[in-house]
Formats: sequence, structure tokens, C-alpha cells
Amino acid sequence: MSLSEKPKKPIGFDDKAEHLKSMKRNDEIHYEEAVDEIRSMARGNNLPGIREEYYQGWENDDFSELLRELSELKSQNGRPNEKWGSVLATPAPAKEKGPDKSYLEKATVNGTEISVGWDDGYRDYTIYFPQIKFGEEAEKRGVYDQVIRISERLEAAKDVFNYAVARAKLTNDVLEIYKKVESFSRNLPQEE
Repeated sequence: MSLSEKPKKPIGFDDKAEHLKSMKRNDEIHYEEAVDEIRSMARGNNLPGIREEYYQGWENDDFSELLRELSELKSQNGRPNEKWGSVLATPAPAKEKGPDKSYLEKATVNGTEISVGWDDGYRDYTIYFPQIKFGEEAEKRGVYDQVIRISERLEAAKDVFNYAVARAKLTNDVLEIYKKVESFSRNLPQEE
């Protein structure tokens, strides 16, 4: 395919672009968070639960095109994007000291799904429990999210993952596991 031929946009592209443009006018904080997530996915990151659920079938270049549509695309030396004929989203910097953003670990223990990985939105590692259902029971037990922010330290992320797996071996109550893991992660040393 030549650069002059643009491929078909992914399903829902125009609707998502219009929704985000509306969000930009009416809800700037959430708009900025969404743009950070889209930038992350343009770089190939698979944000737990977001890419699979809301952007099925989208390629990294589709996210770059969405950023271009929103006038949020940052150029990197004006390098063309081969698929769209536009400019790539700013790529992750070349190997420099920092977190290993490629680290992703998943397990299902006693029916509880657990996923730990880097989250560009938080700029930290997070642990994700997709089976948590929001509602009266979760609220009564003090669980208001499926994600726990850990740290930017890889070792801390691994420790939290191992702890979560160990807790899941003892019970299949995902709300209890979440609370224990949340407490454990809050008590980790923040410096190496």
C-alpha cells in the first residue's frame, strides 16, 4: 500500500474521535487522561482492560492517527508513519535508566485473575483485578477500584504480584484479596 492510499479506519474510529473532542471541551481532566492512554497504546502498550474492551482490532498506528485527528500528535523528527502517512506519536525514549515498561505478569489463581504491569497514565506499576464488580458489596467492604497503584520500582511490582498470588491461593474472595494486597502495597519501602 502506498502512502497516498489511506487504509480503512478501525471500527468506531470516528465515534471515538467525536467523543474525545466533546470531552476536550467539557471535561479537560478526563480528556488529558484519555490522551495519555491513547499515546501509550500508540507506543504498543496494552493497558489492562482498556485496549481489549474499547479498542478491539486497533493497531498501534490507529492510535497515532486518532492523536493526529485530535491535534495531539507530537512529532519526532518529522518521521512519516508508513501506514497513515502522518507523523508518529512520540516514541518511548531509547534505552535510558528507568522502569521496565515491558514487564507484564498475569495469573489466574482459584478463579481470581491478577495482572501487574506498567501503566503510563499513572507512571507507575499497577495491579489489576478485572473480576471486581462495583456495587453495594464492594462499597460496603471499602473497594472502589479494580486497580492498585504500586510504585515505579520493578521489584515492588514483583513483590506485590507474588503476594497477590499467595493470597489468592488462600481464598477466592477477590474483594478480600484486593484489600490485603492494597494494604501490603502501601507498606512497601518507596526507595530502593
